[in-house]
Amino acid sequence: MADNANLVYQLQQLQDEIRALRGMVEEQSFELQSIRRRQRDQYLELDQRLTAVASSAPAATAEQQSAPAVAGSDNGVSQNNPSEPPSDLPELRQPLRDERQITTVAQPEIGPSTSIAAPPASEQQAYEQAFDALKALRYSESAGLFRDFLQQYPDSELSPNAHYWLGESYYASGNYDLALEAFNRLLDDHPGSSKAGDALLKIGYTYYEKQDWNQARAALEQVKLQHAGTALERLADSRLRAMRADGHL
Repeated sequence: MADNANLVYQLQQLQDEIRALRGMVEEQSFELQSIRRRQRDQYLELDQRLTAVASSAPAATAEQQSAPAVAGSDNGVSQNNPSEPPSDLPELRQPLRDERQITTVAQPEIGPSTSIAAPPASEQQAYEQAFDALKALRYSESAGLFRDFLQQYPDSELSPNAHYWLGESYYASGNYDLALEAFNRLLDDHPGSSKAGDALLKIGYTYYEKQDWNQARAALEQVKLQHAGTALERLADSRLRAMRADGHL
């Protein structure tokens, strides 16, 4: 009996580690796609600005050549009003980078034996389709697909992850109220999930974006209390320091 119990414990531990590793891969892949998108958008915007400046330069030169010379000026340009380089270009600022959490491996509890079978092909396919849309930054589509997945497979082992990424879809598109609803649903329905800490952190981030400083502080302090010594604590503490520096605490 002792050997069987030890075997069950080891299988549960391996299952939890696999889930945590899959979550790490998913989050890192999502972050990489977001970085690539931001870099592409910045390049395209800069290219458009430079093209606009280049196309307007010949017209400005023609006007200068056709304008009558002003006394005391050189080539028709007043020395008292020298030409200046275009100043209407907005400053391209690096967008705020959202620090993302690498999920830590949850410590399993010894309890009744649970199934470690992989999800059915159709279930896994539906989840991956939703996540592929999220990685492609099609947030509205991914939110719809994750909602469909949760309605069709409410008892799936992938439900906690689906709730989390549904919240991320809303968060990334600025639908903060819906994001809070998804993250809180994860905490209510799956409090022991390895995604629970991530969801609590993102609740703090979401209240931060809503400029609800008291709620943001409460969530981030709870992350520090419940996940001391982890990367979650460091991320929460970093956001709290930023809030203090900005005078929001």
